[in-house]
Order: sequence, then structure tokens, then C-alpha cells
Amino acid sequence: MPSTPFRDRLRGVVARLPDGVGRHVPLAIRIVKVLAAGNISDRSMTLAAQAFTSILPVLLLLTTMPGSGALDRTIAMFDLSQGLGPTDSPGTYASFGVIGALMTLISATSMARALDRMYVGVWGVDSAGLRGWWRWVLVIAVLAVATLGQAMVVVDFNESDGRIILSLAETFLIWTCAWTAVPRILTRRQLGRADLWWLGAASGAGLTAFIVVTEIGYARVFATARHQFGALGVVFASIGWLFVFTAIVVIVTLLVQVLRTPAAADAGSGQASG
Repeated sequence: MPSTPFRDRLRGVVARLPDGVGRHVPLAIRIVKVLAAGNISDRSMTLAAQAFTSILPVLLLLTTMPGSGALDRTIAMFDLSQGLGPTDSPGTYASFGVIGALMTLISATSMARALDRMYVGVWGVDSAGLRGWWRWVLVIAVLAVATLGQAMVVVDFNESDGRIILSLAETFLIWTCAWTAVPRILTRRQLGRADLWWLGAASGAGLTAFIVVTEIGYARVFATARHQFGALGVVFASIGWLFVFTAIVVIVTLLVQVLRTPAAADAGSGQASG
């Protein structure tokens, strides 16, 4: 690659850095490039919209089952109970019957397919394909169970310190397991065990921090949106929440891919610039 004044100055700056810092500069540049070119906004909005039309209908369908108190709390996490209208309730979804339930499950796989495309694009793995349709259904089941589990964990900062730490640990465990299982299911063992645990743990940490932020201030966003715009405001606030949630997953996926495969890429960039 031909030398440029900017490239020469950059090499001079890197050469003057301590060895321990200079070694990480190519990796840092690569991270910035990957994040800039990673279509984070597009992927996150696609996943958020698919989650809204995939996970929530499944949860609403499950509320028709007996003993669905925890599921009712899950729906309340998105504050949708006020947006269903005076004559509607989650129980009315039972009127769809078996055919409606099957259609709900089939349409719910759209999020799993979007996740499949993301892992193919970021990690270069083979798609699960139509033959792996059951993997899509299993992914939706995993995410629905994780969402239900989160609804049962109350992160309340008015509780004792021990209870707060326990609830945060439970939140981290729920989402670590979920986002370790999801790529494991979709990529069909094409990712190493360490890669999967990195994806799960980093997603769990990021989502736990987001849940804390949600508990502190996002309830006000829902209340304001409902007060000013009614049911439509609740929908937009919910999709906004899901956008941030899925953006964390997308960013973690990009970062882990870079961090877990730095040697070959950095070596290649070094040869290209040499």
C-alpha cells in the first residue's frame, strides 16, 4: 500500500508509544472499523421490530394458560396492558385457537431468522437454512423463557444490598445463558465453546447494566409516552427499549468477533501496510 503523509505520521506516533500500548493500536483501529461498518443501527432496528412482533405475541399467547401470573408481569415489563384498549386483554388471544397459535409461532421465527443472518454476516458461518427451522423455534423459546425469567427477578434499589446483588447476579446469569445458547443453536457448533461463552458473558454484562438503567429511569419514559401519545406512544417506547437491548447484542457480537480473531486480521493488516 502506498505511503501517505497521514500514514507516516500515524506510524511515527505508534513508534513512540510504549511497547505494551503500541501492540494494541492495530486492534483498536480494527475495532473502530468493524463498529463503523457493522450496520449496528440497521441490524438493531430490524431485531427490535422482529422482537416486538415475535417474542411479545408468544408471551401474550401463553397468558391464556392457567397460572400465568409471571407472564402477566412479563407483559407489564413493556407496559402494554394499558395499550390493549378497554375491551381487550391478553386473554382474548385464546380466541385464535390452535391455528392462531401455530401462525403466531411461525411468524415469531422472524427474529430467529434475523439473528441467523447476523451471525452469518459477522462470523461467516453457514446459515441454519430451512432444514434447521426447528432451531428458529427453539431460539424463540429460549428468548421467551429468558424474558419470563427476567420478569421474575425484581431489581429494586430500595431492597437491601444483599438482595440487590442477588437480583443483579440472577439477571446476569439469565442473559448470559440465553445469549450463549442462541448462537450455539443457530450456528450449529461452528463457533468454539470459548467464543460462545464470550458472547454470552459480554451480552449478560451489557444487558444487566441496561436493566439497571431501565429500573432507574425508563419507567418515566413509558409513563410520559403513554400520557402524551396513548397506546401508540407505548408501542414506540417499547420498540425504543428493544432497540437499545438488541443494539447491545449486536455490538457485543461484533466486538467478540474482533477480539476472538485478532491475530490473523492484524497480521494481514500489518503485511498490507508494510
